[in-house]
Amino acid sequence: MSPNRAGASPGCGTEGESTVVGNSVRGPDRNSTVHPTATATAMRATRPAPAPSQLLIARSMDGPPMPEVRPAGGHAGGSGQQWTSEPRAQSPIGRRGAPRERGQHVGRALGDLVERSLGFYHEYLERRGIASRQLQGFLAPYLVAAEAELPTYTELLKGMAEGAMVPVWELFAVNAFEELELLLEPQTGRMSFLQTDAGMTPAPRPRIDPDRCSTFAVSGPGFTLLGHNEQWLSGDEGNVAVVIDIPGLGSPTVVSPTVVCCLPAVGMNDLGGAQGIQSLVASDDEPGVPRVFVSRHTLEAGDRPDAVKRAAMPGRAGGYGHVFAFRGGDTFIVETTGRRHSLLSGPGPHTNHYLDPELGDMGPAPSPGSVSRYERLLQLLEERPPETPEDVMAILQDHESRPQAICRHADPRDGDEAASVLFSTVFDVERGRMWVAPGYPCTTPYEEIDLTGVIAAS
Repeated sequence: MSPNRAGASPGCGTEGESTVVGNSVRGPDRNSTVHPTATATAMRATRPAPAPSQLLIARSMDGPPMPEVRPAGGHAGGSGQQWTSEPRAQSPIGRRGAPRERGQHVGRALGDLVERSLGFYHEYLERRGIASRQLQGFLAPYLVAAEAELPTYTELLKGMAEGAMVPVWELFAVNAFEELELLLEPQTGRMSFLQTDAGMTPAPRPRIDPDRCSTFAVSGPGFTLLGHNEQWLSGDEGNVAVVIDIPGLGSPTVVSPTVVCCLPAVGMNDLGGAQGIQSLVASDDEPGVPRVFVSRHTLEAGDRPDAVKRAAMPGRAGGYGHVFAFRGGDTFIVETTGRRHSLLSGPGPHTNHYLDPELGDMGPAPSPGSVSRYERLLQLLEERPPETPEDVMAILQDHESRPQAICRHADPRDGDEAASVLFSTVFDVERGRMWVAPGYPCTTPYEEIDLTGVIAAS
C-alpha cells in the first residue's frame, strides 16, 4: 500500500494468523468455542468502526500473493494520483479444502468485524423483542431448505460461524434477514427499516417494499461493465470486506465485496461473469432457500443459460433482481419471485420493483424511492452512456433524484436503522478488474483490487 494511506499498511500472516488491513489481527489461539450473544454486543460497544477507506481482503484458501489494492486514478471520487502500490503479503487465512474449512478461514480473518456487525443486528432484533435463542424458531424452515438445496453454502456459513466464534443462528439470521424481516413486528412506535425505506406510513399490517441497492450493466465495442451500489442498514457501515473464495475442484473462483456477515452475493467470477442483485418481494414468498444463498449460487454462473437456471432454482423463499454481465458483451436481468422468473435481455438498470408486467402484478406497487433511482439511472445512461469504469463510477455517485438518490446517504434522524450505501463497486469483466469504494462513493475513493492471477481475462 501507499505510505500515504494511514492505517492501511500491509501485514504478513503466519500459520494460524490472518492479515487484516486497518483492523486488529486474530491470533492462532482461537478455537471453535462459540461466543455468547452478549459478547458480540459488548464488543460492538467498545470497538471503533474501521475507517471507511480501509479495505479488508479475506481469502478462503492458500494461493498466490494477495491482490494489490490501489486508488483508481482520475475519477471524481479520488485524487487521480498515479502511483504503484506494493503487493499485499500472502496471508494464509484459508486453504483448499471442504466448504466448511474454507468458511472457517474466512471467519477467522473477518472475525472482529463479524462480531461488531452481529452486535448491531442483536440490538436491532432486541428492539423488536426477539432474543438470539428465538431465532431458531423463526428460521428453522429456511435453514432446512438451504441445507437440502444448497448444502455447500450452508457448510460455508457454518464454517464462518466457527471461525469467527459466533452463534450459527445469528449469522444465518443476517443471511436470511430479508426473510426474517417479513416475519417481525416493527418496534413499537417505529416503522421497520423496509417500511421507512419505502417512504410508508404506519398501518396495522403494512406492506413491505424492500428499497435496497441499485445496479446497471452496459456493453459496447471492447467493454462490458457492471456497477452496483449496496444500499443497506447504516448500522452495518464499516463492516465491509472483499472475499475471495477459491473452491477449486472445478468450481469457479469468486471475488465479492460484501457485508462481512453475508455470503458473497455481488461480485465477479473467473468464468467471465459479474452479478449485482436487488431485493424484491411478491405474493408467493414462502419459507424456502433464503435469497442470499440463491445469489451466492448464481454468482458462479458461467453464461446466460447457467445464470437463468441457477436464479430459477426450485425452493426459493422469494425473489431478486439479478443483473448479469458476461465477457463478450452479454448483459441481461433475471427477475424472480418465489416460484416464477422472467428474463429481460440487454443492458440497463434495476432497482427494487419488477420490470416484467406479469411479475409486477404479484408484487407491491413500485415505491417512490425505487422508481426515482431507476428513472435517474435510465436518464444518465441515455444522456452520457458509460464506456469506462470511471464513467460508471460517476453515475453511482449521483445525488439528483428524489426521494432517493442513487448515492443514498443515511438520514441521522433514523439512527442505525437508516438506509444508506455501504459500498459501491464496478466490474470490468472483459479485463477481469474491479473497483470498490467502501462507503459513500461520492466521498470515498474507489480502490482497484488487482485480480491478476485470480480472475483471468481472455
